Amino acid sequence: MKSTDASNILKPFGGKTILFGGDFRQILPVIPKGGRHDILSATINRSYIWKDCEVLRLTKNIRLQSVGGNDETAELSEFAEWIAKIGDGTIGDGENGVSKVEIPNHMLIENDGDPLDSIVETIYPELDDGSTDPSYLKDRAILAPTLALVDSVNHYMIEKMSGECRTYYSSNSACISDTCSDILADVHTPEFLNSIKCF
Repeated sequence: MKSTDASNILKPFGGKTILFGGDFRQILPVIPKGGRHDILSATINRSYIWKDCEVLRLTKNIRLQSVGGNDETAELSEFAEWIAKIGDGTIGDGENGVSKVEIPNHMLIENDGDPLDSIVETIYPELDDGSTDPSYLKDRAILAPTLALVDSVNHYMIEKMSGECRTYYSSNSACISDTCSDILADVHTPEFLNSIKCF
């Protein structure tokens, strides 16, 4: 047996409960060639359905609860608070939508001439000792804004690692089982396929 409320026809999503998740401080909509105004206008809180939404906030940092030592918990707590203040706009002086944020000294990496070497030595200090333990490598990361920079970091780190280098070959060609095989073969040349960077 199913009951139907006729007034639900007028409500967004037919009156069904819908859960949206996200953090506007981290993830904004991508508007190709859009400016700040275009991006902000595309957020859900500018939508006509926003008046029907109920906002629930997550207040417990679960990551902090899973950390073992008190020193590490205090350090992560301080970092989480600092990031939240940046997101809320309570840190840094800004004008015209641009803010300058001072980064605490203990979060900075000292540059000894070669910035890439400084970053790798700070994040992976035991790499020179031949440490290729999977847990050591997976517990750290170097983030980069472009794939070209990721590629250069990867090449730099591979050069620093000891051990035998292995090369894996692939066969790069378009599958010709498709009905448009001639078009695919023309568009997806081996040169094009080799230019794709997948990480």
